Amino acid sequence: MIPISISRMETYARCPFAQLVRYGLRPRERKQFSLRAPDIGDYLHGLLERYGRRVEKEKMSWQELQQTECERIIEEVLAEVPEDYGGGIFEATGAGRYLRRRLHRMFALSAWMLTCQIGRGDYIPWSYELDFGRFGELPPVEVALEDGSRVLLEGRIDRVDLRREEDTVWLRIIDYKTGAKEFRLSDLYYGIGIQLALYAVAMLKGWAKRDSRAAKLAGMFFFRLDDPWLDEKSGGGENPESAMLKKFRLKGLLLQDQAVIRKMDRELTASSTSDIIPAALLKDESLSAKTMALPPEEMQVLFDYVQFWLRQNAGDMLAGACPILPAADGRGMNACSFCQYHAICQFDPELKDNQYRWLQELPADAALGRMQQALQRNRRAKTEEEEV
Repeated sequence: MIPISISRMETYARCPFAQLVRYGLRPRERKQFSLRAPDIGDYLHGLLERYGRRVEKEKMSWQELQQTECERIIEEVLAEVPEDYGGGIFEATGAGRYLRRRLHRMFALSAWMLTCQIGRGDYIPWSYELDFGRFGELPPVEVALEDGSRVLLEGRIDRVDLRREEDTVWLRIIDYKTGAKEFRLSDLYYGIGIQLALYAVAMLKGWAKRDSRAAKLAGMFFFRLDDPWLDEKSGGGENPESAMLKKFRLKGLLLQDQAVIRKMDRELTASSTSDIIPAALLKDESLSAKTMALPPEEMQVLFDYVQFWLRQNAGDMLAGACPILPAADGRGMNACSFCQYHAICQFDPELKDNQYRWLQELPADAALGRMQQALQRNRRAKTEEEEV
């Protein structure tokens, strides 16, 4: 059994050769006394985890948590950060001290916004930084390859929220991002955005082994850690807190079930759009086309497809199919933009044999249709093999 990470598979989808260099050759960068984007993400993730655990330790209700109490907890969490964090990286320069102040503002605002989001619904945080894998709290996602070998998908889920019913546990999966991140079915189809779907698969399979109650996915989302400004144009004269909540609105996918959606935002009413989730209701209280939601059977297509995609691509990757073939699309995604390995591959689109692998942007229904077709072809192929 071969353990692999979700990040590795998404890297392979963006550029097979970059995956080979990063996870196979593993060149070491020159160590520099600086904070990079992953370091900043880890720092903020750690602060938010401590914030959530402190709320739980004090047995406070998320639905009743006031801003003054939130601010007190934030101050206590920040007071625990040692002055020499990261070898004194923040104190070394004026730029470092400014960055620390900005990150602390970002943490404070993000903590209050996620508190407001949780307080508006019936979903309560159940776990933070939840590992699934050989040594995790949940088992890895096991995928059988065509040659009979198996890969073990491992990862870490930033936050899992639960809503319990008598015979069902509803799951909400949250992944924190320090940059802008949209959820697109097109990205999932191409393999460059499989993270949330795999987190859902890991949670659903893992929960089945630990609890007799059935687990169902209510939604999976990105939450952006940010420190945005409100101006007259963005605020539009509305309540500042409502305008700020919209800046932090979760990006992702809901289960197409009104009862489930209303349990996430009790303030969602007819002819309105939620401030906190990607949902809107029409006058008759039916779901608007603006709502990012799928019915249960189509949600299952995503889960089946992402495992099918892994089976195909993990097999190719482990077999050594790692050409220099960076992906790009019309939205500005370019696998070479932030790649550290350009000096190794020497990719140059001006050369005849160096071409991008262009990913056509697909509407949600078209991407879903292609996933269904791929699964149907795979089922037919298996049936024909069994008959032979």
